[in-house]
Amino acid sequence: MPFDSDEWPDEPTEYDPESRWGDPENDLVSIPSVDIPSTKTTGEESGLAASGETISGKQARFFIVAVVFANIAVAGIGIGILLIGFRGQWSWGSGSIALGLITSYRTYRLTTRYYDYIGDANNDDTNPEETTTTTQPISTADDHARKVDDQANNKDGSS
Repeated sequence: MPFDSDEWPDEPTEYDPESRWGDPENDLVSIPSVDIPSTKTTGEESGLAASGETISGKQARFFIVAVVFANIAVAGIGIGILLIGFRGQWSWGSGSIALGLITSYRTYRLTTRYYDYIGDANNDDTNPEETTTTTQPISTADDHARKVDDQANNKDGSS
């Protein structure tokens, strides 16, 4: 336990770092407070509910699939580079990079198909017989893809 009498007579006094700011405990009382207005009304959980917009099931499914594919792509490419660079495991590393590139391409295809889908939904005034390109919806189900292919073959066969 230090006593005042234990100090050396030629020892300089220690610098007090709080001396240049004053007494913070007393100065903090003088800081004004501000009330931040809330934009949410009671019961709202998100800004989406406040704007009145809804997300369809197809949009939510597209988003989830795109995020999963993008995460697999980033992880596959990153882990592949690490395996090749640090461990010299070319077979596992190249397989991981290939997986990442395939899922990256699949994410790109899903995104372009989604933009085509919402572009077609916004062009309701066009006549469907005038358009020559057919786009497939976001669904990855084989049954739906077969229906789209059958409809395209029926149009081609009747011409």
